[in-house]
Amino acid sequence: MASRSKTSGGIPFWALAFLVWLGFAMVAVGGGIFRVIWLDPRIGTYAANLVETLGLTAFLGGIIWVTVPWLVPALGKRELMRLGVCWFCLTVAFEFLFGHFVDGASWSALLSNYDVRAGRLWVLVPLMMGFGPSLAGWTRRRVAETPILVSH
Repeated sequence: MASRSKTSGGIPFWALAFLVWLGFAMVAVGGGIFRVIWLDPRIGTYAANLVETLGLTAFLGGIIWVTVPWLVPALGKRELMRLGVCWFCLTVAFEFLFGHFVDGASWSALLSNYDVRAGRLWVLVPLMMGFGPSLAGWTRRRVAETPILVSH
C-alpha cells in the first residue's frame, strides 16, 4: 500500500504526526516537572526516575494506541515503521538539544540517563516512541483477526 501524503482532512500526514509528537513532548516535560517537584522530595531521585520513566512509557504507549489508527488508518507496516523512526529521532533530538541548551544539562549527564546498568530506564521512552506505532499496528491487527466466540 502506498503511503498517504495527506490525511482525510487535507492536513499533510507528517504535519499531523509532528503535532501529535509535540503532545508527547509536552507530556514528557510535564512528567519531568512532576518528578522534580513532587516525586523526588517524597521518594528520592532514583525511585522517582524509575516511577516517572515507567509511568511515562505506559502513558505514551496508551496515547500511541489511540492516535496511531487515526494517523495511519490502514496500519500499513511501512508507514508505521516510518512514523516510529520519525518519533524516535524527534524524541532523542529533543531530549539532548533541549536538555543541553535549555535545561543546561551536560552531555555526560544526558547520556547517563541511558545507562541501564546503573538502573536508569529512560531508554524505554525513546524505544516506545520508536516501536510503539508498529506495536500498536501489530496488536490491533491481531485483535481484528481474532475470532469472537459467542456462547449461548
